[in-house]
This record gives sequence, C-alpha cells and structure tokens, in this order.
Amino acid sequence: MNNKAKANVVLLALVAILFVMGCDRFSAWDAKKQLDFAEILVSKGLKKEALTAFDDYLKVARLSAIEAAKFLYRMGNMNMEIFDYEKALYYFYKAETADPNAGFKSQLDQKLIECLENLGLTSQAQYEMSQRVSLGNEAKNPTGPCIR
Repeated sequence: MNNKAKANVVLLALVAILFVMGCDRFSAWDAKKQLDFAEILVSKGLKKEALTAFDDYLKVARLSAIEAAKFLYRMGNMNMEIFDYEKALYYFYKAETADPNAGFKSQLDQKLIECLENLGLTSQAQYEMSQRVSLGNEAKNPTGPCIR
C-alpha cells in the first residue's frame, strides 16, 4: 500500500470515529424525551399509544427495580382503563416481580383479582385471593402456621 492509500484509510477511519462519537453526543432523543413523549400522549387521552411509548421508555431508561415497578403498575392501571385486562395482568405481574414488597402491594393484589374477575376467571381470582391472604398471614406469623 502506498503512502497516499494509507493516508486515505486513516482519514476514512477518523471520519468514521468522529461520526460515531458525534451521533452519541448530539443525539436528540434520549430516555427523558421518551418519557416526556409518553406523558404527552397520556395527557391527550391516547392511552394505547402512551403504553407503547412507556414500553419504549422502559427499554432505554436506567431504572431501579423499584422505579420500574411503579411504571409497570401505572401501565397496568392504564390497561384496565381501556379494558385490556389480560395486558393489565401482564403489567401487574411484572410489577410484582420487579418489586415484590412494593408500597402499593395491597392495591396491586386488588387489581390482579379485579382483572381476573373481569376476564371471567373467577376460580383463578379466588385462588389468587386465598394465596395472597395466606402469604400475608405468613408474613405476620414468621414461625409458620399454628398446628393443633
């Protein structure tokens, strides 16, 4: 390779490096803008579209499990408002997985049961209710159940 060809390769490499660095540094769309966009959609009553935007936000935002759980719970509520109970269950269970001891745990339990009932899954709702009540009692009684 002659000197001119080597210089062209080096120049091309420098241009590529500067382009990549410039794209990252001057990127106009970030997690905050995505969140702002989702909130605008909510304020305009476009809940279905806002849910997609929140999903996109969760993919790029660097959130703790506790913060993610709050968004997931909110998304579950939004799905209930548009009567998509299966999707609401998805988000509620995901929120519960992200933060099993969330401060909104009792409300989450109620929403899960409500969704199951609205889907006509009464037996599953009863089972969930009994499981959640017994789990709550076990937490209050760390020595286990009383044996008679």
